[in-house]
Amino acid sequence: MRRRQALSLLLVLLVSLAAHGQPTAHAAQPAARQNSALHRSATGFVPGQLIVGLQSDSVLAAQSAVAPVTMLHNRWGNLQITAAAALGQNSYQLDLPSQADIPALVEMIKRDPAVRFAEPNYRYDVLRTPNDPLFGFQYLPDRINLRHGWDVTTGSPGVIVAVIDTGVNPDHPDLQNKLVAGYNYVEGNDQPFDDVFHGTFVSGIIAAPGDNGVGVAGLCWQCRIMPIRALGRQGGTAGSLAQSIRFAVDNGARIINMSLGGAYDSTLLHDAVNYALSKNVLVVAAAGNSGDTDNAPSYPGIYPGVLEVGATDAADHLASFSTRNGNVGLTAPGVNIASIANDQDLLAYGAYSGTSFSSAVVSGVAALVLSVNPSLSADQVKQLLLSTPQDLGTLGRDDGYGAGRVDAGRAVDAAYPQSFAPVADPKAADATFFAATGHTLHGDFKTYWSTNGGLPIFGYPISEEFDETTPDGTFRVQYFERQRFELHPNPGAAATVLGGRLGELGLLRTGRDWQRLPPGDPSDPDCRFFATTGHTLCGPFRVFWEAHGLHVPGLSAEARSLQLWGLPLTEAQEEVNAAGDNVITQWFERARFEYHSLPGGTDRVLLGLLGDELARPALPGPSPTPQPGPNLDRCANIPAAQDVVIAPANCVLFGTTLELQITGFQPGEKITVQFVNEQGKVADQPKGSTTELTAATDGSASVAVDTSALTPGLWSAVFHGTSSGHQATIFVRIVDG
Repeated sequence: MRRRQALSLLLVLLVSLAAHGQPTAHAAQPAARQNSALHRSATGFVPGQLIVGLQSDSVLAAQSAVAPVTMLHNRWGNLQITAAAALGQNSYQLDLPSQADIPALVEMIKRDPAVRFAEPNYRYDVLRTPNDPLFGFQYLPDRINLRHGWDVTTGSPGVIVAVIDTGVNPDHPDLQNKLVAGYNYVEGNDQPFDDVFHGTFVSGIIAAPGDNGVGVAGLCWQCRIMPIRALGRQGGTAGSLAQSIRFAVDNGARIINMSLGGAYDSTLLHDAVNYALSKNVLVVAAAGNSGDTDNAPSYPGIYPGVLEVGATDAADHLASFSTRNGNVGLTAPGVNIASIANDQDLLAYGAYSGTSFSSAVVSGVAALVLSVNPSLSADQVKQLLLSTPQDLGTLGRDDGYGAGRVDAGRAVDAAYPQSFAPVADPKAADATFFAATGHTLHGDFKTYWSTNGGLPIFGYPISEEFDETTPDGTFRVQYFERQRFELHPNPGAAATVLGGRLGELGLLRTGRDWQRLPPGDPSDPDCRFFATTGHTLCGPFRVFWEAHGLHVPGLSAEARSLQLWGLPLTEAQEEVNAAGDNVITQWFERARFEYHSLPGGTDRVLLGLLGDELARPALPGPSPTPQPGPNLDRCANIPAAQDVVIAPANCVLFGTTLELQITGFQPGEKITVQFVNEQGKVADQPKGSTTELTAATDGSASVAVDTSALTPGLWSAVFHGTSSGHQATIFVRIVDG
């Protein structure tokens, strides 16, 4: 029989799970199987806690068994131990101030001969099991190691997957707040509604949110779908597909999923695919369903550069219908795959088979990979997926399985950017090393950080510099606890450092489009109204916003605040923050303000850890608890330094390691060091410092100071040259949060 020229959907069989209605009809079904395996969580360790194990034959072990807090506090008084819980075998959990530099303290304690080991109190989590009612019917997550992938990331709203298909039903509860603008090339309008079901089903596999108590769990919960209708009930054409591909590329898609195919090689279609590949967009396509007939090639999957996907079943056997050929790159489950569906415009769920759905699975894994490391190119994502599958069938690549069956956990682990891995202190003159996070700061980013607020505003660096593709382009970036710095080129001039629009991304991460949120009241006389976004700025948030801004000569105070924080994107309202607390919160283009009630009856504005939250996208469970920065009022009126350069800042949290560079001395002369508090008391020398330095040939010297050995307050460090009489002085305020 002659093949129709119209392109067809690659679908085989329907096995209905639910005919109609809401998923709550399945409440009586068996619950999803629990997996209790543990792993070390990506969230790290508990702030303010460390674990110490004592040598069993030490005097300290015997003493601590009777009075652990007293004995351990006497041993390490500078730790400010508030509690010590016995854990067995001479091991204790020590509770310290929440701002304590745990990695540095661990290294200090390890040197004590009475200590057998010391380590942070690492977090562990159960491998993730969503609460979606139909999750128990989904064998896919366990088969492709998806639970482990979810323990690293559940996706990022910055990753957009274009689904070129029959459109999408935007009213389905498992697709709410998941769609960006698409197009309908079948009817020539901007309403790509799905009247077939196929595109909706595919979209659910890729991005139906998990843990929302509704229906099924897709692969990339936070990712967004760009619905493009290129196929109708009678299929589609090369023209509609080519237009759809170009629309997806030109409107920000990072991945194009094409769960479709045809028998004809179209130059128009091939050119469009090449356009996508040239623009750094990954194209994933179904291999075809002719494996039990003629194994005919399917376009566009057969084109070079496209990641063509075949189908396996729940036992990892190659599906009988899956097309075999030399271009199959990967396989993925494609037999009885559960997802969302349309049934005569009623909301439903179902299970279907076909390489269409294997393609969607691989697109979902690719989206998780890009969520973890958005700086990867399309080809790098493809090669990463091809290098991390489970090898099935004949050893090595074969025409049925390709490189193997996709493994989401392996792929996500391999994608995690090395730039976030701690590094060793480079001991370079132009770099500042932060032991608290194991990262360095230098060049333009160091200048921007130190000039515009340092630690209280931006927090510690949590990555090294690297190139990343953001929604605004590809830039040299570095992540900090509260921000991402981006180096923007300026033709004919020096590059400019800008803060990333992390507030807007953070809202999208939680499924909120600020342009759709209720506006503020422009008539409120006590507030400032911003017509551009339609929101107001009032009370303490207004005071904080207006009091701080970039230090750029020639800019007005308002312009400096706009450069640092951006415009308000929401009204101030009560939200549950990452720590689980109800706090008044307001989002801005580049920041999130939170109003906290602190011990002692004081209230103040704190900054959300947007950089930390977005650098490790969609970590399961609560995000790391925001650590309070110094109260900026207490950081005011610090006397200027004389012949001393300090990093990271002259107002720091207790436990921060300071790097001091002093100048103006005679080469080789001895320099005495004293630390004096506000009451005139001379302190014992802090860890890492010394009572005497020797000037280098250029008359300079450097010293590291661990502030956990000093009490909170204003301190001066006085450096005196024993030959020249020259004196260098620096004032530092140490705050306890």
